[in-house]
Amino acid sequence: MASTALPSKGAQDQLARKLIDESAQYELALKSAQTLYERALDGYDQIAVSSGGDYNNISTVRARRPRR
Repeated sequence: MASTALPSKGAQDQLARKLIDESAQYELALKSAQTLYERALDGYDQIAVSSGGDYNNISTVRARRPRR
């Protein structure tokens, strides 16, 4: 019967630290992405509110012809 060797206490601690560091990196990346997404939505809201959909102050512009 083959026996499976268990990792030493030091190896278990090292693996645990590695996993904790990885999880901290992922959490930081998630928070950064959430902040970026929130700012993008705020910017979109500002644009949507400022445009208002009421276009009373617009003059007609025609396409410019290229010079010859």
